[in-house]
Amino acid sequence: MEIIFLFFVILIFINLLKFAHSQDEFSDEVPEYDITGDYDTEGYDENDDIDDTDTTPGEKVPINRPHPLTDIPEPSPDVTYYVHFPDFNQTSLPLGSAVTVLVGLVNNGKEDLNISFVMGSLNKPEIFQNYIQNFTKRDLNTTLRAYSEITIAYRFATYYDLLPNQYRLCLSVFYDTQTEEFATTFINETIDFYEKFSGIDYQLIYSLLLLSIAVGALSYIYCFGKPKKVKTTQTEQKDLKAWLDNTLVKGGKAN
Repeated sequence: MEIIFLFFVILIFINLLKFAHSQDEFSDEVPEYDITGDYDTEGYDENDDIDDTDTTPGEKVPINRPHPLTDIPEPSPDVTYYVHFPDFNQTSLPLGSAVTVLVGLVNNGKEDLNISFVMGSLNKPEIFQNYIQNFTKRDLNTTLRAYSEITIAYRFATYYDLLPNQYRLCLSVFYDTQTEEFATTFINETIDFYEKFSGIDYQLIYSLLLLSIAVGALSYIYCFGKPKKVKTTQTEQKDLKAWLDNTLVKGGKAN
């Protein structure tokens, strides 16, 4: 029985290590999201993502190139937009999970626009300049024709170890004409971020079940594995004393 108990203890320890490791893992992979349907996706391709560099081979890269979010251009007066979170409420988002936001851009002007990239950041609500996290830049390099619209899907995820709190979420799309650069910040709000409940944890339930079995086995060994001591009751002791007295009396008369 001791060997069986030791086996269960080792098995529980291994499963608890696996559970702790699974809690620390975080995947940056974002599932594909179908943006077809009610959204106009003309000129949009999920495979438009390219390398982040904007230079050709042999071209010198500027050393003091400013970060795109440090000096955001003004939006074009000809561009309007709409925003939709297909999977979550815009006022409350989960920490550490991939979030998809759809931004629709409408070009009401006479000039075509080059949609360059989408980028964003997470900031402290009281101090906007205090960056907590910069989200991955997504290059687009697609054209938004005059008097047309396009829907862009942008996916981001916060650090999973952030504390649940209110944070300021800022997301911007950058675009330009042949002569000017623009950017439209389509999200600039303070949002409640919460820890997402992962549902039933079967791994934890399995570990607890094994622990219960091990405790039961140990209890069985402790209670039934040792020989019991024979206890005599008070009545039995009196009967034994009377029998001995009676025997002694009869023995004395015989002598």
